Amino acid sequence: VLLLPGEAMPQRLPDCLRRELLDYARRRGISSGPIFVTRTGRPCGRAGVSVSIRRLCRDAQVPPEKGNPRCLRKLYYTTRAEIVGWGGCQEVRGA
Repeated sequence: VLLLPGEAMPQRLPDCLRRELLDYARRRGISSGPIFVTRTGRPCGRAGVSVSIRRLCRDAQVPPEKGNPRCLRKLYYTTRAEIVGWGGCQEVRGA
């Protein structure tokens, strides 16, 4: 479930990604709650995620303008549409 301000959006994940996330959670001892947390166990915030994305993009030599949450969300919807065979982003988001 993707938690947005004031709402929770169920998200379908490809089986391979779901298995990887469950394996990651199992290795980290996470049985409920957020999967991505800080070293102290608090949920990752938007600013921290953005910093991590920029760092990963720099290390992977990806142009900085491609390394922001909005671009990643668009990439997710596009890739998911291709995997699942849906028409486009609007259908994936249910709009």
